[in-house]
Amino acid sequence: MGAVFTTEHPGDSSATWIIVDYAPEKGQISYARVAVESHAGLIWVQCSDSADGHTLATITYSLTALGEAGNRFLAHLSESHYREWMSSWESAINRFLAHAGEGVRG
Repeated sequence: MGAVFTTEHPGDSSATWIIVDYAPEKGQISYARVAVESHAGLIWVQCSDSADGHTLATITYSLTALGEAGNRFLAHLSESHYREWMSSWESAINRFLAHAGEGVRG
């Protein structure tokens, strides 16, 4: 808990993340995230076993715009965009896990 890291993605502001809660025994983690001059928010992640033996991740966002760029970002977040975004996360996480220990990033 309390770890701080940054991310940068094409077409998005650089972001600073802070782990605010971490309970691996419950499959839970939450972050505070600030995207410079765009938006800030909290992200809660709850992982649980699915019926087919995989992991089901439930992710909840609470976001606030920090200006016009943030307003545009939030206006773009439709359900279909969110599903596409989460699908890209799933692919990146699965790629990382498949190559863990090999030095492969994202």
